[in-house]
Amino acid sequence: MQHRSVNDVMTREVVTARPDTPFKEVAGLFHRNDITAIPVVAVHHTLDWIEDDTEQHLEHPRAYRAAT
Repeated sequence: MQHRSVNDVMTREVVTARPDTPFKEVAGLFHRNDITAIPVVAVHHTLDWIEDDTEQHLEHPRAYRAAT
């Protein structure tokens, strides 16, 4: 990317999920918003992790516990 800043590609209207958001709903957020990653935020708006549209999220301990 030539001479582009983070501001050029980021948005202020961030789509987020909570740790207890069902995977099916997160998949819908990916599709409806045409995005490939979603910040997962805790109750106090702190970042827990970033969920992407791959199956690697199952390697995250909290995501794994939520799926089982």
